[in-house]
Amino acid sequence: MALAGFVCLAATGCGGGAPAAGPGSNGPLTLVDYGGATSQVSKEIWMDPFTKQTNIKMRHDAPNDYAKVKAQIDSGKIAWDVMFVQPYRAIVDCGTYFEKLDKSKITTVDRLPPLIGECGVPIDNFAYILVYDSKKFGQNPPTSWKDFFDLTKYPGKRGLSTAVAGGVLEAALLGDGVKPEELYPLDIDRAIRKYDSIKDNISFFESGARQMEQIESGDVVMSLAWHGRVQLSVRNGAEFKPVWNQHIRTHDTVAMIKGTPRKEEAYKFLSFITDVQQQKLWAEKTSYGAANKDAQPTLDQVGKEFDSNDPAHAELAVQLDLNWWAQHYEEAIDRYTKWSAQ
Repeated sequence: MALAGFVCLAATGCGGGAPAAGPGSNGPLTLVDYGGATSQVSKEIWMDPFTKQTNIKMRHDAPNDYAKVKAQIDSGKIAWDVMFVQPYRAIVDCGTYFEKLDKSKITTVDRLPPLIGECGVPIDNFAYILVYDSKKFGQNPPTSWKDFFDLTKYPGKRGLSTAVAGGVLEAALLGDGVKPEELYPLDIDRAIRKYDSIKDNISFFESGARQMEQIESGDVVMSLAWHGRVQLSVRNGAEFKPVWNQHIRTHDTVAMIKGTPRKEEAYKFLSFITDVQQQKLWAEKTSYGAANKDAQPTLDQVGKEFDSNDPAHAELAVQLDLNWWAQHYEEAIDRYTKWSAQ
């Protein structure tokens, strides 16, 4: 994600050891995110202002490791409170890793998209998107996922995530001619066969930071990218452009760790980060579309180019089917991981 002031540095741990205010408190409220770019903006526009407003101390940790969540729950020693999660995990792990939420305690809930399952709070509108090097293809740019797989017309390396749930299968099937309305259930075999056709030209990335490095260094000429990360790379000097046609749309999602003794503080935090002002700031710093429908961010030209909430962009979206992923993620991850490692 893009950062406050468009600086890309990993956040250091924030907050301190002072106990948080409120019933059931047991130390500071801990937010766990993806690390890197996400952490800096989280600290600047969420954590520090929340502490200032509520006097509830906060601490940061990263990355969001599900094995650590399980270990905390199994031991009964809950150290984390609110965590960024892949949206389908908010369905799969609802009630086991994550608390079923009382919507009445989230003051902004009627201004947000529906909760994801009963455990996930959508905090923005997020796109997995085709981006391309305009220096190389500016005169005849790609316009679809079909072009992502056309090495004759658009030679060069393609950036692709090692995380299959990041629109990877959807992009391959769209590139192979599947209509958006016929995309689900996903044909995993067909998607992998499509990637086989360009595998020698795939450069895998395992993190947002590595994705940005590929784009900014010129290692790739196209990428299936996280749109907010690309806008930061553009601000860093990369001459990449987005293709909004058939971008794959979902939400960044946060959830509350099951059994946290800081539940009331966590509800206050969830309400805070989804209020109009914080959503406005989040969208301005990241280019991820505000989830709160009342938020009206002020965007510069780059921000507008990468704004997932722009109606002209949003109408071209293919919505990620979280229920399919909740049911099939283990098979999809296993198959894709084995293929990508070959």
